[in-house]
Amino acid sequence: MLCILEELIDRKIKIILFIHEIPTNIHEKISRNVIFKVLPFVYPRIPRRPSIFFPRTFFPYINAKLLTFKYQIKEVICVDPEGLIIANKLFPNLKSNYNYISFELFFLDEIKDPLIRKNKLIEISILKKKIKSLLIQDKYRLKLFLEENKPYQIDETFYMPVAPVKPKHYDSPTPKKFLINIPNDNKSLIYSGSLYKWSGLFELLSEMEKKWNNDFHLVIHNRFINNTNSAEVKEIQAYIEKGLPVSIVNLQLSYEEYIPFLKQFDVGLATYLSFTSDSHYDGKNFGEIGYSSGKFNTYMMMGIPTITTKNNSFNDLLKTYNFGYIINDFSEMSKALSSISENYDTQKHEAKRLYNEVMNPELYLSSYLTYVLSDF
Repeated sequence: MLCILEELIDRKIKIILFIHEIPTNIHEKISRNVIFKVLPFVYPRIPRRPSIFFPRTFFPYINAKLLTFKYQIKEVICVDPEGLIIANKLFPNLKSNYNYISFELFFLDEIKDPLIRKNKLIEISILKKKIKSLLIQDKYRLKLFLEENKPYQIDETFYMPVAPVKPKHYDSPTPKKFLINIPNDNKSLIYSGSLYKWSGLFELLSEMEKKWNNDFHLVIHNRFINNTNSAEVKEIQAYIEKGLPVSIVNLQLSYEEYIPFLKQFDVGLATYLSFTSDSHYDGKNFGEIGYSSGKFNTYMMMGIPTITTKNNSFNDLLKTYNFGYIINDFSEMSKALSSISENYDTQKHEAKRLYNEVMNPELYLSSYLTYVLSDF
């Protein structure tokens, strides 16, 4: 999404970004050129608590409507179902200029929450009325999207993986303050991100008690530093206390810091398990995450051979690009690490080739935005 915003700025397009909360650590280029407006997702029809409803819901909504008149909105980019529904509330007469970006896929048969189920039905009803474009990660996720949202009317479809653009500071070494001490000069396996059940992290730790490749040390990077006392962190600490070759690092890093931080690691872990909770974010959305794995795509950009769980997208990629190893379950981890060790230089090269030929969003950005802006 950042690369889309930056390209729009370069094309001198005025951008109003409606968002739940203004993020911290915004790139200076974006903070200087984008108008941020905070909007709630849900607009209750009856204000049960006026003291909250008017300042947090009604007035922001009126302000947003006034902005649309002031700037004469021509095109609307809607991110995921929430963005599509908010756009429908703010710009109901601009459906033919909706450009839908689908990062997350939600499936009606997996949604248990009545409100989220209602919103899914609203998403389907909007797509029936013809929108200008759809941007999605790959052909397989498009197939899932179209099956889930039929009948639909979409003028044009574009593909773009959820991947970073190679930053200017790409060649910077890892700062000393972020260097991780790996015992016994072992090779390092990095898991970086959320500690939720869908990550497969705890299945991996359980498997490490039974069998492990002793040439490797697992580093778990917890990027949410406000959860250091969570049940997940405590469970990881318990495994470490048993003597497993595992370290946990609690670091909240900016993108400028994150890329040099990752450079020190030998192998990446990007695993996704479906149906680990009742959340609509799990299920098929995670089981088939594919090109929408920003973690996997970042590792590819950096040439870090990666272990993934199987899905249609990764399976297809491995036929052409020997980027690492796809496991069926975590009992195969030792085998996967040995295989990568034996083919390390080749897989490092193949990971970079995969990014350069498939995952780099700059390959797709120009044609997509040229179409989106065709009415300007």
